[in-house]
Amino acid sequence: MNAGEIHDALTAAGVRHVASVATTKGVVEVRWFDDATDDDRAAAAEVLRTLDTTPKPPRSVGDVLTGLRGLTERQLAALVSRMLAEAIAADPSLPGRAGVKV
Repeated sequence: MNAGEIHDALTAAGVRHVASVATTKGVVEVRWFDDATDDDRAAAAEVLRTLDTTPKPPRSVGDVLTGLRGLTERQLAALVSRMLAEAIAADPSLPGRAGVKV
């Protein structure tokens, strides 16, 4: 289970939070709004208890490439945008190192 999947599950359940990001050690950290309450955290804990955290076997690069070839331009752009957003959330200095401001 990655940070994006956890973020999506919390959002779908209506749990107020800023983001879910993976740390360098592979731990997912939930970032809270400043006014988050104990009820918000308890709701998140309940959602997390229901998630299947069984590690998924990695897909082969060939299988992934085959799947990517089947995407429309719009789907591919959405995927790249999501990947970049997750990378920037995990490392906010990334755009600056690339010479851009987000």
